[in-house]
Amino acid sequence: MNNKKVYPAVKYLQARQSEYLFCIDESKWKLDKNHTINVEDVSHILSPKLIEGYLNTLAFYACNYSSAYVVKINDNMKDFLKKTSSVFISELDILNYKAFLSEINMQKLIILRCFFKKWHSIGYYGVDDNAIIILKSMRLKAKTPGAIIKQEDPNKGALTDNEHKTLNLAMHNAYKNKKITHLEFSLALLVSLTGRRSSQIIALKFKDIIKETFVNGDDGFFLKFPRVKQGVSFRQAFRMLNIDEFLYNTIIKQANYSISLIENNIGRSLILEEKNEVPVFLDSKKYKIISGSREDFYLLTSDRLHASANIVSLSLKKIVEKENVISERTGECMKVNAYRLRYTLGTRLAHKGYSVQVIAELLDHSSTLSAGIYIENLPDNAIKINGAISTNLAFLADVFLGKTKINESINNKKLLTRKGCSSWGSYSKAPCNGCIYFKKFK
Repeated sequence: MNNKKVYPAVKYLQARQSEYLFCIDESKWKLDKNHTINVEDVSHILSPKLIEGYLNTLAFYACNYSSAYVVKINDNMKDFLKKTSSVFISELDILNYKAFLSEINMQKLIILRCFFKKWHSIGYYGVDDNAIIILKSMRLKAKTPGAIIKQEDPNKGALTDNEHKTLNLAMHNAYKNKKITHLEFSLALLVSLTGRRSSQIIALKFKDIIKETFVNGDDGFFLKFPRVKQGVSFRQAFRMLNIDEFLYNTIIKQANYSISLIENNIGRSLILEEKNEVPVFLDSKKYKIISGSREDFYLLTSDRLHASANIVSLSLKKIVEKENVISERTGECMKVNAYRLRYTLGTRLAHKGYSVQVIAELLDHSSTLSAGIYIENLPDNAIKINGAISTNLAFLADVFLGKTKINESINNKKLLTRKGCSSWGSYSKAPCNGCIYFKKFK
Protein backbone atom coordinates (compact mmCIF):
# COMPACT_ATOMS: atom_id res chain seq x y z
CA MET A 1 0.00 0.00 0.00
CA ASN A 2 1.73 3.15 -1.22
CA ASN A 3 -1.18 5.56 -1.10
CA LYS A 4 -0.29 6.96 2.32
CA LYS A 5 -1.55 10.51 2.64
CA VAL A 6 0.88 12.83 4.44
CA TYR A 7 -0.54 16.17 5.47
CA PRO A 8 1.41 19.38 4.74
CA ALA A 9 4.16 20.56 7.07
CA VAL A 10 2.08 23.51 8.25
CA LYS A 11 -0.10 20.95 10.06
CA TYR A 12 -3.12 23.28 10.22
CA LEU A 13 -6.10 21.71 8.55
CA GLN A 14 -9.58 22.98 7.77
CA ALA A 15 -12.37 21.11 9.49
CA ARG A 16 -15.46 20.23 7.52
CA GLN A 17 -17.12 23.22 9.17
CA SER A 18 -15.59 26.16 7.35
CA GLU A 19 -13.87 28.87 9.42
CA TYR A 20 -12.49 26.22 11.78
CA LEU A 21 -8.84 25.17 11.61
CA PHE A 22 -7.16 22.62 13.83
CA CYS A 23 -3.57 21.61 14.40
CA ILE A 24 -2.89 17.90 14.20
CA ASP A 25 -0.24 18.13 16.95
CA GLU A 26 -2.47 19.92 19.47
CA SER A 27 -4.14 18.01 22.29
CA LYS A 28 -7.60 19.33 21.39
CA TRP A 29 -9.21 19.97 18.03
CA LYS A 30 -12.09 22.44 17.84
CA LEU A 31 -14.14 21.41 14.83
CA ASP A 32 -17.20 23.62 15.25
CA LYS A 33 -19.15 25.59 17.81
CA ASN A 34 -20.36 22.56 19.74
CA HIS A 35 -17.62 19.98 19.30
CA THR A 36 -14.05 19.94 20.56
CA ILE A 37 -12.16 16.63 20.38
CA ASN A 38 -9.69 15.74 23.09
CA VAL A 39 -7.28 13.60 21.06
CA GLU A 40 -4.84 13.53 23.96
CA ASP A 41 -7.23 11.22 25.82
CA VAL A 42 -6.46 8.58 23.21
CA SER A 43 -2.86 9.50 22.42
CA HIS A 44 -1.59 9.03 25.97
CA ILE A 45 -2.88 5.43 26.16
CA LEU A 46 -2.04 4.56 22.56
CA SER A 47 1.17 2.73 21.64
CA PRO A 48 3.68 5.37 20.40
CA LYS A 49 4.03 3.52 17.08
CA LEU A 50 0.29 3.92 16.44
CA ILE A 51 -0.05 7.62 17.21
CA GLU A 52 0.91 8.86 13.73
CA GLY A 53 -1.55 6.56 12.01
CA TYR A 54 -4.35 7.32 14.44
CA LEU A 55 -4.03 11.11 14.30
CA ASN A 56 -3.69 11.29 10.54
CA THR A 57 -6.66 9.00 9.96
CA LEU A 58 -8.73 10.93 12.48
CA ALA A 59 -7.70 14.15 10.72
CA PHE A 60 -9.08 12.73 7.47
CA TYR A 61 -12.44 12.25 9.16
CA ALA A 62 -12.29 15.69 10.78
CA CYS A 63 -11.80 17.27 7.35
CA ASN A 64 -14.51 15.31 5.59
CA TYR A 65 -17.16 14.18 8.08
CA SER A 66 -19.41 15.76 10.69
CA SER A 67 -17.75 16.80 13.93
CA ALA A 68 -20.24 14.74 15.96
CA TYR A 69 -19.16 11.61 14.08
CA VAL A 70 -15.47 12.36 14.72
CA VAL A 71 -16.18 12.77 18.43
CA LYS A 72 -17.76 9.30 18.45
CA ILE A 73 -14.71 7.80 16.73
CA ASN A 74 -12.38 9.31 19.32
CA ASP A 75 -14.58 8.22 22.25
CA ASN A 76 -14.99 4.70 20.86
CA MET A 77 -11.26 4.37 20.24
CA LYS A 78 -10.60 5.28 23.86
CA ASP A 79 -13.07 2.60 24.95
CA PHE A 80 -11.47 0.06 22.58
CA LEU A 81 -7.99 0.66 24.00
CA LYS A 82 -9.13 0.45 27.60
CA LYS A 83 -10.84 -2.88 27.01
CA THR A 84 -8.18 -4.51 24.83
CA SER A 85 -4.87 -2.80 25.80
CA SER A 86 -3.98 -3.18 22.13
CA VAL A 87 -0.47 -2.20 20.93
CA PHE A 88 -1.20 -3.29 17.35
CA ILE A 89 -4.78 -3.71 16.18
CA SER A 90 -5.09 -7.41 15.46
CA GLU A 91 -7.75 -10.00 14.74
CA LEU A 92 -7.71 -11.07 18.39
CA ASP A 93 -8.24 -7.48 19.59
CA ILE A 94 -11.31 -7.16 17.39
CA LEU A 95 -12.80 -10.42 18.68
CA ASN A 96 -12.06 -9.54 22.30
CA TYR A 97 -13.65 -6.11 21.96
CA LYS A 98 -16.74 -7.55 20.31
CA ALA A 99 -17.11 -9.96 23.23
CA PHE A 100 -17.16 -7.01 25.64
CA LEU A 101 -20.00 -5.23 23.85
CA SER A 102 -23.68 -5.74 24.48
CA GLU A 103 -26.09 -5.62 21.55
CA ILE A 104 -27.07 -2.06 22.39
CA ASN A 105 -23.41 -0.94 22.23
CA MET A 106 -22.49 -2.79 19.03
CA GLN A 107 -22.68 0.54 17.19
CA LYS A 108 -19.25 1.33 18.69
CA LEU A 109 -17.60 -1.47 16.74
CA ILE A 110 -19.55 -0.57 13.61
CA ILE A 111 -18.07 2.94 13.74
CA LEU A 112 -14.57 1.64 14.49
CA ARG A 113 -14.79 -0.89 11.66
CA CYS A 114 -15.07 1.96 9.14
CA PHE A 115 -12.27 3.84 10.88
CA PHE A 116 -9.87 0.88 10.98
CA LYS A 117 -10.52 0.09 7.33
CA LYS A 118 -9.69 3.68 6.37
CA TRP A 119 -6.58 3.63 8.60
CA HIS A 120 -5.41 0.44 6.87
CA SER A 121 -6.20 1.68 3.35
CA ILE A 122 -4.30 4.96 3.84
CA GLY A 123 -1.23 2.89 4.66
CA TYR A 124 -0.21 3.92 8.15
CA TYR A 125 1.22 1.36 10.55
CA GLY A 126 -1.11 -0.02 13.20
CA VAL A 127 -3.83 -2.26 11.72
CA ASP A 128 -3.13 -5.90 10.83
CA ASP A 129 -4.34 -7.37 7.51
CA ASN A 130 -6.17 -10.16 9.33
CA ALA A 131 -8.02 -7.61 11.44
CA ILE A 132 -9.42 -6.07 8.26
CA ILE A 133 -10.40 -9.47 6.90
CA ILE A 134 -12.39 -10.36 9.99
CA LEU A 135 -13.96 -6.88 10.18
CA LYS A 136 -15.20 -7.24 6.62
CA SER A 137 -16.63 -10.69 7.33
CA MET A 138 -18.46 -9.69 10.52
CA ARG A 139 -22.20 -9.18 10.47
CA LEU A 140 -22.73 -6.48 13.04
CA LYS A 141 -26.24 -5.46 13.94
CA ALA A 142 -26.77 -1.91 15.09
CA LYS A 143 -29.41 -0.83 17.56
CA THR A 144 -32.82 -0.93 15.93
CA PRO A 145 -33.88 2.57 14.81
CA GLY A 146 -36.59 3.97 17.04
CA ALA A 147 -36.05 1.41 19.81
CA ILE A 148 -36.69 4.01 22.52
CA ILE A 149 -39.94 5.05 20.85
CA LYS A 150 -41.13 1.46 20.40
CA GLN A 151 -40.35 0.55 24.01
CA GLU A 152 -42.34 3.56 25.30
CA ASP A 153 -39.63 4.13 27.91
CA PRO A 154 -41.08 6.39 30.67
CA ASN A 155 -37.71 8.08 31.16
CA LYS A 156 -36.42 8.33 27.59
CA GLY A 157 -39.35 7.95 25.21
CA ALA A 158 -42.21 10.23 24.25
CA LEU A 159 -44.15 12.03 26.97
CA THR A 160 -47.79 11.17 27.49
CA ASP A 161 -50.38 13.83 26.65
CA ASN A 162 -50.75 14.66 30.35
CA GLU A 163 -46.99 14.87 30.88
CA HIS A 164 -46.55 17.13 27.86
CA LYS A 165 -49.39 19.38 28.97
CA THR A 166 -47.94 19.57 32.49
CA LEU A 167 -44.49 20.47 31.16
CA ASN A 168 -45.86 23.21 28.89
CA LEU A 169 -47.83 24.67 31.80
CA ALA A 170 -44.66 24.59 33.92
CA MET A 171 -42.81 26.57 31.23
CA HIS A 172 -45.38 29.35 31.33
CA ASN A 173 -45.56 29.39 35.14
CA ALA A 174 -41.78 29.49 35.52
CA TYR A 175 -41.54 32.39 33.07
CA LYS A 176 -44.50 34.25 34.58
CA ASN A 177 -42.96 33.97 38.05
CA LYS A 178 -39.51 35.03 36.73
CA LYS A 179 -37.85 31.75 37.63
CA ILE A 180 -36.38 31.50 34.14
CA THR A 181 -35.14 34.06 31.60
CA HIS A 182 -36.86 34.94 28.35
CA LEU A 183 -34.08 33.10 26.51
CA GLU A 184 -34.75 29.90 28.48
CA PHE A 185 -38.51 30.25 27.95
CA SER A 186 -38.01 30.75 24.20
CA LEU A 187 -35.78 27.71 23.88
CA ALA A 188 -38.13 25.45 25.84
CA LEU A 189 -41.18 26.64 23.94
CA LEU A 190 -39.50 26.17 20.56
CA VAL A 191 -38.44 22.59 21.15
CA SER A 192 -41.77 21.67 22.72
CA LEU A 193 -43.92 23.11 19.93
CA THR A 194 -41.74 22.43 16.87
CA GLY A 195 -39.81 19.26 17.82
CA ARG A 196 -36.71 20.65 16.12
CA ARG A 197 -33.24 19.43 17.08
CA SER A 198 -31.21 21.56 19.50
CA SER A 199 -28.60 22.27 16.83
CA GLN A 200 -31.31 23.63 14.52
CA ILE A 201 -32.78 25.88 17.19
CA ILE A 202 -29.52 27.51 18.25
CA ALA A 203 -28.55 28.05 14.58
CA LEU A 204 -31.47 30.48 14.06
CA LYS A 205 -30.69 34.06 13.08
CA PHE A 206 -32.84 37.19 13.08
CA LYS A 207 -33.58 36.89 9.35
CA ASP A 208 -35.10 33.43 9.88
CA ILE A 209 -38.10 34.91 11.73
CA ILE A 210 -40.59 35.77 9.02
CA LYS A 211 -43.96 37.54 8.98
CA GLU A 212 -45.98 37.69 5.77
CA THR A 213 -49.23 39.45 4.98
CA PHE A 214 -51.40 37.56 2.52
CA VAL A 215 -53.70 38.95 -0.16
CA ASN A 216 -56.75 38.61 2.10
CA GLY A 217 -55.06 40.69 4.77
CA ASP A 218 -54.27 37.82 7.15
CA ASP A 219 -50.79 37.49 8.60
CA GLY A 220 -48.67 34.35 8.40
CA PHE A 221 -45.80 33.58 10.74
CA PHE A 222 -42.86 31.33 9.87
CA LEU A 223 -39.47 30.14 11.05
CA LYS A 224 -36.84 29.19 8.47
CA PHE A 225 -34.99 26.41 10.28
CA PRO A 226 -31.47 25.46 9.12
CA ARG A 227 -31.13 21.76 8.30
CA VAL A 228 -28.37 19.86 10.08
CA LYS A 229 -28.40 16.14 9.14
CA GLN A 230 -28.32 16.26 5.37
CA GLY A 231 -24.54 16.39 4.91
CA VAL A 232 -24.50 20.16 4.44
CA SER A 233 -22.40 22.83 6.13
CA PHE A 234 -23.65 25.38 8.65
CA ARG A 235 -26.82 27.10 7.39
CA GLN A 236 -26.57 25.80 3.82
CA ALA A 237 -30.07 24.30 3.62
CA PHE A 238 -33.39 25.32 5.18
CA ARG A 239 -36.98 24.23 5.70
CA MET A 240 -39.83 26.61 6.49
CA LEU A 241 -42.22 25.91 9.35
CA ASN A 242 -45.50 27.67 9.98
CA ILE A 243 -45.89 28.87 13.60
CA ASP A 244 -48.54 30.72 15.57
CA GLU A 245 -48.45 34.40 16.49
CA PHE A 246 -47.62 33.79 20.15
CA LEU A 247 -44.49 31.80 19.32
CA TYR A 248 -43.55 34.39 16.69
CA ASN A 249 -43.80 37.23 19.20
CA THR A 250 -41.80 35.24 21.77
CA ILE A 251 -38.95 34.53 19.35
CA ILE A 252 -38.84 38.02 17.81
CA LYS A 253 -38.57 39.50 21.31
CA GLN A 254 -35.59 37.24 22.03
CA ALA A 255 -33.95 38.16 18.72
CA ASN A 256 -34.36 41.89 19.37
CA TYR A 257 -32.81 41.40 22.80
CA SER A 258 -29.77 39.75 21.20
CA ILE A 259 -29.46 42.67 18.79
CA SER A 260 -29.56 45.16 21.67
CA LEU A 261 -26.79 43.28 23.50
CA ILE A 262 -24.48 43.58 20.50
CA GLU A 263 -25.40 47.21 19.87
CA ASN A 264 -24.69 48.13 23.49
CA ASN A 265 -21.37 46.29 23.31
CA ILE A 266 -20.13 48.03 20.15
CA GLY A 267 -21.68 51.44 20.91
CA ARG A 268 -23.66 51.86 17.67
CA SER A 269 -26.78 50.64 15.92
CA LEU A 270 -26.51 47.70 13.54
CA ILE A 271 -27.49 48.19 9.94
CA LEU A 272 -30.11 45.82 8.49
CA GLU A 273 -27.51 43.58 6.83
CA GLU A 274 -25.82 43.10 10.22
CA LYS A 275 -29.08 42.64 12.13
CA ASN A 276 -30.13 39.84 9.81
CA GLU A 277 -27.05 37.82 10.81
CA VAL A 278 -27.47 38.20 14.57
CA PRO A 279 -28.10 34.85 16.32
CA VAL A 280 -31.47 34.59 18.05
CA PHE A 281 -29.68 32.83 20.91
CA LEU A 282 -26.33 34.48 21.60
CA ASP A 283 -23.42 32.95 23.44
CA SER A 284 -23.44 34.98 26.66
CA LYS A 285 -19.68 35.57 26.49
CA LYS A 286 -18.54 35.21 22.91
CA TYR A 287 -20.63 38.08 21.51
CA LYS A 288 -18.38 40.54 23.37
CA ILE A 289 -15.50 39.86 20.97
CA ILE A 290 -17.21 41.98 18.30
CA SER A 291 -15.56 45.39 18.06
CA GLY A 292 -18.07 46.95 15.72
CA SER A 293 -15.80 47.20 12.67
CA ARG A 294 -17.01 46.01 9.29
CA GLU A 295 -14.20 43.45 9.35
CA ASP A 296 -16.05 41.70 12.17
CA PHE A 297 -19.06 41.00 9.99
CA TYR A 298 -17.76 37.48 9.25
CA LEU A 299 -18.20 36.65 12.96
CA LEU A 300 -21.91 37.30 12.62
CA THR A 301 -22.25 35.08 9.55
CA SER A 302 -20.41 32.19 11.21
CA ASP A 303 -21.58 30.00 14.12
CA ARG A 304 -19.09 31.49 16.60
CA LEU A 305 -21.55 33.81 18.35
CA HIS A 306 -24.35 31.24 18.67
CA ALA A 307 -25.10 29.59 22.00
CA SER A 308 -24.08 25.97 22.53
CA ALA A 309 -26.62 23.29 21.66
CA ASN A 310 -26.73 21.90 25.20
CA ILE A 311 -28.42 25.09 26.41
CA VAL A 312 -31.76 23.73 25.15
CA SER A 313 -31.81 20.66 27.40
CA LEU A 314 -30.34 22.69 30.28
CA SER A 315 -33.27 25.12 30.02
CA LEU A 316 -35.77 22.25 30.09
CA LYS A 317 -34.12 20.69 33.14
CA LYS A 318 -34.16 24.04 34.93
CA ILE A 319 -37.90 24.38 34.35
CA VAL A 320 -38.54 20.86 35.67
CA GLU A 321 -36.52 21.58 38.81
CA LYS A 322 -37.99 25.03 39.47
CA GLU A 323 -41.58 23.83 39.01
CA ASN A 324 -41.05 20.33 40.44
CA VAL A 325 -42.63 18.65 37.40
CA ILE A 326 -43.57 15.04 38.24
CA SER A 327 -43.99 12.22 35.71
CA GLU A 328 -47.37 10.49 35.98
CA ARG A 329 -45.75 7.15 35.11
CA THR A 330 -42.76 7.12 37.44
CA GLY A 331 -44.01 9.37 40.25
CA GLU A 332 -40.60 11.05 40.18
CA CYS A 333 -39.20 14.30 38.82
CA MET A 334 -39.62 14.20 35.05
CA LYS A 335 -36.49 13.47 33.01
CA VAL A 336 -36.69 15.67 29.96
CA ASN A 337 -34.47 16.74 27.10
CA ALA A 338 -34.82 17.96 23.52
CA TYR A 339 -34.90 14.40 22.11
CA ARG A 340 -37.90 13.41 24.25
CA LEU A 341 -39.93 16.38 23.05
CA ARG A 342 -39.06 15.51 19.46
CA TYR A 343 -40.29 11.96 20.04
CA THR A 344 -43.40 13.39 21.69
CA LEU A 345 -44.33 15.54 18.71
CA GLY A 346 -43.87 12.63 16.29
CA THR A 347 -46.00 10.35 18.47
CA ARG A 348 -48.77 12.94 18.84
CA LEU A 349 -48.88 13.53 15.08
CA ALA A 350 -49.19 9.78 14.47
CA HIS A 351 -52.03 9.45 17.00
CA LYS A 352 -53.86 12.30 15.26
CA GLY A 353 -53.76 10.34 12.01
CA TYR A 354 -51.21 12.34 10.03
CA SER A 355 -49.52 10.47 7.21
CA VAL A 356 -45.88 9.42 7.38
CA GLN A 357 -45.08 12.01 4.69
CA VAL A 358 -46.52 14.84 6.80
CA ILE A 359 -44.71 13.63 9.92
CA ALA A 360 -41.43 13.49 8.01
CA GLU A 361 -41.98 17.05 6.79
CA LEU A 362 -42.90 18.44 10.21
CA LEU A 363 -39.97 16.72 11.95
CA ASP A 364 -37.58 17.71 9.14
CA HIS A 365 -36.63 14.17 8.09
CA SER A 366 -35.11 13.73 4.64
CA SER A 367 -37.10 10.52 4.07
CA THR A 368 -40.09 8.72 5.54
CA LEU A 369 -37.96 5.89 6.94
CA SER A 370 -37.44 7.41 10.40
CA ALA A 371 -40.87 9.03 10.52
CA GLY A 372 -42.44 5.64 9.80
CA ILE A 373 -41.42 4.43 13.25
CA TYR A 374 -44.11 6.61 14.83
CA ILE A 375 -46.80 5.12 12.57
CA GLU A 376 -45.60 1.54 13.17
CA ASN A 377 -45.70 2.03 16.93
CA LEU A 378 -49.41 2.88 17.10
CA PRO A 379 -51.32 0.28 19.18
CA ASP A 380 -54.28 0.68 16.82
CA ASN A 381 -52.17 -0.61 13.94
CA ALA A 382 -51.64 -3.95 15.64
CA ILE A 383 -55.42 -4.37 15.91
CA LYS A 384 -55.88 -3.57 12.22
CA ILE A 385 -53.16 -6.01 11.19
CA ASN A 386 -54.61 -8.77 13.35
CA GLY A 387 -58.04 -8.16 11.90
CA ALA A 388 -56.72 -8.25 8.35
CA ILE A 389 -54.95 -11.59 8.66
CA SER A 390 -57.00 -13.48 11.26
CA THR A 391 -59.56 -14.78 8.74
CA ASN A 392 -56.88 -16.13 6.41
CA LEU A 393 -54.93 -17.72 9.24
CA ALA A 394 -58.06 -19.39 10.59
CA PHE A 395 -58.86 -20.81 7.15
CA LEU A 396 -55.34 -22.24 6.73
CA ALA A 397 -55.51 -23.81 10.17
CA ASP A 398 -58.78 -25.53 9.23
CA VAL A 399 -57.23 -26.88 6.01
CA PHE A 400 -54.34 -28.51 7.83
CA LEU A 401 -56.69 -29.97 10.43
CA GLY A 402 -58.88 -31.48 7.71
CA LYS A 403 -61.93 -29.39 8.62
CA THR A 404 -62.25 -27.54 5.30
CA LYS A 405 -64.31 -28.86 2.39
CA ILE A 406 -62.60 -29.41 -0.96
CA ASN A 407 -64.70 -26.84 -2.79
CA GLU A 408 -63.81 -24.26 -0.14
CA SER A 409 -60.15 -25.07 -0.67
CA ILE A 410 -60.48 -24.66 -4.44
CA ASN A 411 -62.22 -21.32 -4.01
CA ASN A 412 -59.33 -20.19 -1.85
CA LYS A 413 -56.62 -21.73 -4.02
CA LYS A 414 -54.56 -18.52 -3.89
CA LEU A 415 -54.07 -19.08 -0.19
CA LEU A 416 -53.04 -22.71 -0.69
CA THR A 417 -50.49 -22.26 -3.49
CA ARG A 418 -47.11 -23.14 -2.05
CA LYS A 419 -44.31 -22.51 -4.51
CA GLY A 420 -41.47 -24.97 -4.08
CA CYS A 421 -43.64 -27.88 -2.76
CA SER A 422 -42.38 -30.92 -4.72
CA SER A 423 -45.79 -32.66 -4.63
CA TRP A 424 -47.67 -29.69 -6.15
CA GLY A 425 -47.48 -28.00 -9.49
CA SER A 426 -47.27 -24.22 -9.39
CA TYR A 427 -50.94 -24.05 -10.39
CA SER A 428 -52.26 -27.17 -8.63
CA LYS A 429 -55.76 -27.02 -7.19
CA ALA A 430 -55.22 -29.95 -4.82
CA PRO A 431 -55.83 -29.03 -1.15
CA CYS A 432 -53.40 -29.97 1.61
CA ASN A 433 -55.64 -32.69 3.03
CA GLY A 434 -55.77 -34.32 -0.41
CA CYS A 435 -52.01 -34.70 -0.61
CA ILE A 436 -50.44 -38.15 -0.13
CA TYR A 437 -47.89 -36.55 2.18
CA PHE A 438 -50.51 -34.87 4.37
CA LYS A 439 -50.74 -36.03 7.97
CA LYS A 440 -53.66 -34.94 10.06
CA PHE A 441 -52.99 -33.83 13.62
CA LYS A 442 -54.53 -36.11 16.25
